[in-house]
Amino acid sequence: FPSHDRAILARQIFFIVGFEESGGELLQRMLDAHPAIRCIRDGNYIDRVARPMEQLINPYNQSIKQLANHSDSKQTDRHVPLGEDACHAAILFTALLSVPGGLSDNVRYFGDYSATNIQHMKALKALFPRAKFIHIIRDGRDVLVSHLRQHPPGEDDTAECSAESMAGILAAKWQDRIARAQLFARDHTADYCELRYEDLVMYPQEELLRILLFLGLMPDLEQIEHCVSVANPAPPIVTGK
Repeated sequence: FPSHDRAILARQIFFIVGFEESGGELLQRMLDAHPAIRCIRDGNYIDRVARPMEQLINPYNQSIKQLANHSDSKQTDRHVPLGEDACHAAILFTALLSVPGGLSDNVRYFGDYSATNIQHMKALKALFPRAKFIHIIRDGRDVLVSHLRQHPPGEDDTAECSAESMAGILAAKWQDRIARAQLFARDHTADYCELRYEDLVMYPQEELLRILLFLGLMPDLEQIEHCVSVANPAPPIVTGK
């Protein structure tokens, strides 16, 4: 690749994963405020990039095979099938070049938070082999309360779903998503970092420092303070009185 293209491909890719209403948006805002990081929302690369790219690449490779079977070697040499590395590069280029607002040269880390990321960790790792994953977990009871505030029973598709049945459905999904992510982590320990939403809210500077080190950034305390102030995490809920 030309030097400019190599610079694009050299960016560290990461994905924020987590169950819905678990603080992924807060972490995304914090990281996006860092000058060396661009972290967007709703990239949905499996559906928006990988699958359409696959629909283009697979027929192309198939046509090259057919051409090889019916042409002489000189004709075939002009057409080379796209291997796995080329496919990854094409998908990565498409992902990075489609970022809203583009990427400045000082951005060396690119991340995405999409609600569906946690369901596609294996696929994302296959598409982006160097990618890192930040898994944010929130207490399941608070996830339920937040979900009920956003989607009260009786609205839209929850019209026939009581709060009790919704709690059961969400609890099962919450357990399943976390278990699958932690199973993924066993095979990718160096590329997986886990944090609690409650810790991010209570100790944002400390947790953000840990995340930056995980990504490979040398932290700057002023930059960390800036990221926290821009994201403006909500004060923790204190109960007991």
